[in-house]
Order: sequence, then C-alpha cells, then structure tokens
Amino acid sequence: MPQLRDAGSYDVVVSGTCAPAVTSSAVTLTVNTAPVITTQPTNQTTCEGTSVSFSVTATGTGLTYQWRKGAVNIGGATASTYTIAAPIVGDAGSYDVVVSGTCAPAVTSSPVTLTVNTAPAITTQPTNQTTCAGTSVRFSVTATGTGLSYQWRKGAVNIVGATASTYTIAAPIVGDAGSYDVVVSGTCAPAVTSSGVTLTIDIPSAPITGTITQPTCIVSTGSVILSGLPAGNWIINPGSVAGNTVSTTLSGLASGTYVFTVTNASGCTSPNSGTLVINAQPVPPAQAILNIIQPTCSLATGTVTVTSPTGPYEYNIDGGVFQASVIFSGVATGSHIILVRSITDNTCVSASSAAIINAQPASPSVTISNPAAVCSTSTVDLTDAAITAGSTSGLTYTYWSDPAGTIPYTTPATATSGTYYIKGTNVSGCSDIKPVVVTVTSSVNISSLTTNIFCSGTSTGSINITVTGGTTPYSFAWTGNGVNTGLEDQSGLSAGIYSVVVTDALSCVSLPLSVTITEPSPLAGNVTSQTNVSVSGGSDGSVTIAGAGGTSPYQYRLGAGSLQPGGVFRILLLAIILLLYRISIFVHSLSR
Repeated sequence: MPQLRDAGSYDVVVSGTCAPAVTSSAVTLTVNTAPVITTQPTNQTTCEGTSVSFSVTATGTGLTYQWRKGAVNIGGATASTYTIAAPIVGDAGSYDVVVSGTCAPAVTSSPVTLTVNTAPAITTQPTNQTTCAGTSVRFSVTATGTGLSYQWRKGAVNIVGATASTYTIAAPIVGDAGSYDVVVSGTCAPAVTSSGVTLTIDIPSAPITGTITQPTCIVSTGSVILSGLPAGNWIINPGSVAGNTVSTTLSGLASGTYVFTVTNASGCTSPNSGTLVINAQPVPPAQAILNIIQPTCSLATGTVTVTSPTGPYEYNIDGGVFQASVIFSGVATGSHIILVRSITDNTCVSASSAAIINAQPASPSVTISNPAAVCSTSTVDLTDAAITAGSTSGLTYTYWSDPAGTIPYTTPATATSGTYYIKGTNVSGCSDIKPVVVTVTSSVNISSLTTNIFCSGTSTGSINITVTGGTTPYSFAWTGNGVNTGLEDQSGLSAGIYSVVVTDALSCVSLPLSVTITEPSPLAGNVTSQTNVSVSGGSDGSVTIAGAGGTSPYQYRLGAGSLQPGGVFRILLLAIILLLYRISIFVHSLSR
C-alpha cells in the first residue's frame, strides 16, 4: 500500500545484452492524502457590526471547505477562512467547518462559538428630580448592551463612586442642585450619554424675623412678624401655624428663645430663622421714694426729688408730661401725685406716691431805729430793744458785720462807730436782716491862730479858733479879759491869758484851749553910728539908725521918703540932716 513517502519521480533503466542501457522517461508517482485538520478554528467574540473571521488549517489533497452554523451549511462559506463582515446579534451561534479532499474521508472541525456583543443603548432616560433638602433623591437609567458600566456626572464632571445604573444622594443640600447626566459604556463602543436632567432642591428660605413686640406690664406674651414665607400653603413651627401669605404675625409667644422654620406645600422645611428671644413680662417700677424740700421764707414753692427708683425710668407729677429728671422744682403748696414709668415700656407705671408741699412760712420784718450818735469814747448797746422796736414780735436777734449775715459781730452791747446788721429770725427759721448805723462822733478839737498886739499899749490882739470833730453847731465858752464869751473868734484883745471850751450839738465838750496874747515893748530908733560931712558943701555924711522895741523886723524912712529895710541914710547937708533927724526919722515895725 503506497505511502506518502512513496510519492516521487520514477524511471526505469532498461539494460540488455547490448549496451547501452536506456532509461525511460521519468514519471511521477503522486500519493494523495486524506484531509487532516491541523489547526482548529477558535471561538470568536466581536461587537455588532465589527468584522469577525473563523479559520482552519488542514492537510490533504484536493481540500475543500464548507463552513456551517448550527450544522447548516453556510452558502458561499467554502474557504479555509470564514469572515462575517458586519455581524449582527443573529450571527451569534455555533460554527464548524467540514474539510473534504481527493481522498476520503472528509473531516469536521471542532465546533466554535461566535459571540456578538452589542453597543450600549439607553432605553429609559433619567428624569428631572425635585426634592427637599436632606431628603434622599435618586436618578436612574435603563440601557442595553454588553458589559455595561455607568458614570454619573454633575455639570459634565464625573461624580466619584457614582458608577451604577442609579445614583442616589442620601441627604441633598442646596449645593447639590444642578444638571446631571450619565455616560453608559460597554464592551463595544461608542459610549452613550444620557439626556441632561436637573436636580432641584426645594428648600424654602428661612423665615425673616421682623418687628418683635415684647411682653408689657399689661400683656404677658410677645409677638413677632415673620416674612419671606413661601408661596402657597405653609406651616410654621414651633406652633404648627398654617397659612398661605408671604408674611404673618405670630402672637401669644411666652417668654423664651425661639427658632422658626417653615414647611412649604411640597413638605420641604426651611433652615432655621434667626434666634428670637421673648423677654419675661416686665415688672412695674417700685413706688417712688421722695425727698421733699419745703418752701422757705424766700421761696414760695417746694422741690420734690425722686431718690428711688432710678435708672431707665421717667417721672411724672400730677399727670403732666413724663420727664427724665428726678427733680420737680417750683412745686406749689398742696398734695401732689408722683408716678414712675419705664422708658422701655410706657405701660409699666408704678403705684402713686404723695408729695405734700406745705404753705410758705411767714417772713418776719425787722424795723431798725438807728441809735442816737454818741460822743467819742462812748459805745452803743445794739441789743437795746428800742433799736428793733416795731419789728415782728417773737424774733430772735443776732448781730453781724456783713449784710449777708456770714461774719458775726461779737460785741453788740458795746458797738463802736460803724454799720452793723441785725438779723431777726422767727420760729420757722425765716429771717430778715437790716442795717443799723452806730455814730460815735469824733472828739471836739480846737486849734487857734493867735495875733499878738503889734504896738505897745494897744488892744489889737485876736484869737481865731478852728473847731474839728464833734457835731455842729458848736457853742463856745471863753474866759479872759474883754472876751465875748459866746463868739467863736475873739478880737480887740489886750495882753493876757485866754481860755475857751467848745460844746457840740451832742453836748460833747472839748478840752480847754489856753491862749496867751503878748504885747511888745515900745518901738524906738537909736542912732548907732554917724558920719559927718568931711568938707563944707560935701555930701559924704551918713547916719545909721537901729530899731528897738516893737516887733522886728523893722523898716526905716527919712522924712517923707520911702520905707526901706535898712537904717543907713546918707546926709547931703549937715544942717538939713540935723533938722531931719529931729523931726523926720521914723522906724516902722514890719509886723504892722
């Protein structure tokens, strides 16, 4: 039985007796072999529309191929390779190939599987979602395809960990609102992106706290105006207050701290409002404690001062306007009502306090009769009742050196000259002060201008006195020869001693003044020197005369000549001189 190794070229050499031997033409022996598959086809996986090939390797003579799917020949699939240019899902299945040849038997390959994967396709798109803040929300997508994977995105940015067909936000916040989509990828390209969807966080704005009304002394609860409420129906908590307006007033709030939320018609609850404190109900101020200054002799009205309570309060008298000051001045005599009110709550008013203003005490009147003037060295007793006769009765008197009554006069019983003040005070403490004038006259003093007698034997002396001090008019008492005792000045006096005493209008008497009038000796002229004329008819004679007696200084004259201070005379003719000497030389006293 020929083997494959037997194949080849053959010839025959024919030899004979005779040479040469001859060789036949070469002939070939071909040994055909039956089909044998040396490389089996393999399973194939492809994406729909992506070319895929099966192949087989076989040995044998005159080989032919027939690919089959599910043991059914595939028309035209007669090559060692079977290619499906654009496979579809329906092409998936079991494939094999029958290899036939010149020699039997044909051989069939091992069956292989074609898997046709599909590209991702979204069959159900995600939908827009609206949720309350903090309430779980979920997006989902439905897709077909092989080996699907998912990547959810927000604003085209991948969300870490969001790789399932659903994406859940367990407790969404405002920041989670926005646009979402999902990229679906698979074994086969291309990936597909879902439609963009929107997540809306339905979160009502926090209620806005408006005007707060605190409890008052007459209303024990407070209230608040809340605004910025959502459209539609809502519920405010605490209190489960329902409504549908953009603002509302919550009243009847007891003392405490409040934080409000509002829940809208979708059931979404807002963040907390600002913290609101409702104060405890205020307590009215305590009843006023008063200090009252009553009217005085110089002020007809009183002053009321609230000493307690003080602080954030204002004050009222007799229903007038409330004031910040605690002092009410100029309050008239009578009964008055004082109230205290809180400056933060005008409903908080104290119980009334009564202020009684007494009538103004009577003012005394001091009447002064100035004491009579007294003589020098005498004093006046200011405590003498005659000085204050006519004053209001029952007064107590004090004595002062100043009109304000601040400097006491300590010796009123022996007051000296000056102005003092006597203050009379009644039992109410009211007083009147008046001046009193004490006149102590100065002593009566006498001074004199004496004119003595000029010429011996005459009565030409005089005494001219000047009186100071005391009180005019004065009276005079003179003693001495030839005086007129009642006159102030005396004249025509002869030499002697005179005395005068002056009494003033207050009978104050001066010390005696003694005056002596003197008389000069008789006036005479004595020739103290004489010079005769040296020659007959000469003119060099002279005479010197010296006065004596009378009162110096002296003046001299010759005959009817003029007076001159000196007693020297030149003599022209001796005879004339002698004659004139006898009859015409006179000596005069200058004092006359």
